[in-house]
Amino acid sequence: MVILGINAYHANSSAAIIADGHLLAAVEEERLNRVKYAAGLPVRAIQYCLDQAGVKLSEVDPSPSRAIPGRAWAPNCASRCACRNSPWIARVL
Repeated sequence: MVILGINAYHANSSAAIIADGHLLAAVEEERLNRVKYAAGLPVRAIQYCLDQAGVKLSEVDPSPSRAIPGRAWAPNCASRCACRNSPWIARVL
């Protein structure tokens, strides 16, 4: 099981990937965009974690997140990450 954790839409947004109970990657958005207390969808952090873990978004198991309001984030993420053809994103839309 591969889980992508997203902390979004408030200060210090971040992403992390866990696979089979092991942390593969984690980073705050501000480390990548150099904006202190970066808020919003952590697109760079998501892409960084996917790259570091060697995982495609299509390999990530769907999991709920209370920090993502409604469906508005999915088109934004799909258009900005290298994950447009992901069946996972298609299910969310």
